Amino acid sequence: MIVSKTPLRISFLGGGTDMREFYKTGWTAVLSTAIRKYVDVRINGFKGGIRVAVSEVQIARNAADIRDAIVRECLRSAGVNDDIEVVATSDVPVGSGLGGSSSFAVGLLNCLYTLKHKPASPGKLAEEACRIEIDVLRNPIGKQDQYIAAFGGLRAIRFNADESVELSDVRISEKNKRKLEDNLIQVYTGLTHTAANVLNEQRSNAQTKLDIMLKMRQQVHEGKTALEGGDLDGFGKMLSTNWELKKQLAGGISNPFIDEIYAKGLETGALGGKLSGAGAGGYLLFYCPKSSQERLKKTFDNFELSAVRLESVGSMIE
Repeated sequence: MIVSKTPLRISFLGGGTDMREFYKTGWTAVLSTAIRKYVDVRINGFKGGIRVAVSEVQIARNAADIRDAIVRECLRSAGVNDDIEVVATSDVPVGSGLGGSSSFAVGLLNCLYTLKHKPASPGKLAEEACRIEIDVLRNPIGKQDQYIAAFGGLRAIRFNADESVELSDVRISEKNKRKLEDNLIQVYTGLTHTAANVLNEQRSNAQTKLDIMLKMRQQVHEGKTALEGGDLDGFGKMLSTNWELKKQLAGGISNPFIDEIYAKGLETGALGGKLSGAGAGGYLLFYCPKSSQERLKKTFDNFELSAVRLESVGSMIE
């Protein structure tokens, strides 16, 4: 049995600009962090075919018959065609906006390459997961999720027009890292989403939204500078500026229910906030100083609240 543990992520700034339609016009960037919520993947031997227990349970004769597209293409990539079981579990629901599908792809590839005695570097895992999800399966997604899942950490990630990717650590002291964690609260909206519709519209709008993209790209630099300089409150306020910019990339990113939750969060003491994923559901992230958190928690006592803990490493074989 081989088991991988791969972190999910929160995208702080620049999310959406990591799509090819944007970075092909010039480099773009995001500021993201891996978090201590995970997708766990387990592979075992399985006689007489392939058993998959991911979104559904299926027994197939070979890889070509597998309905789960990511499983099918990851097996093809690793050259595994039969006699295997793939089981996956996640700490959050599907459609939560924390990059779960890409974490699953990275984690499954990590297991499969280990099985084949060809352990892959984080860069290889991220690159191959991107190839499968974006080029083979034609999913309308960006590249940040695969890279932060593979590398982990709190990072600024630059996406270049030539398809190269550059990662730089955000150099924040341990004291400020703990303070940042303490000031972040996630509110689960209860809405799961399929990102494809929103992301397809973002992709279609790319050429007309370049001015917004440039502002979001600049925010990544400003956010990294704020964190490294210890201006955590200033960074927290940038989340709201980012959210207002991101909503302009496509319709459907927000809705009246999400807008109401967001407004209540700011009214009860949060300095900034944003939706964590592509839009339409999942987790709302708030930056709220500890002095105001009791009010915020009372406001959302009927919602699932969760703390945020940063993860310094990426996909691991246990």
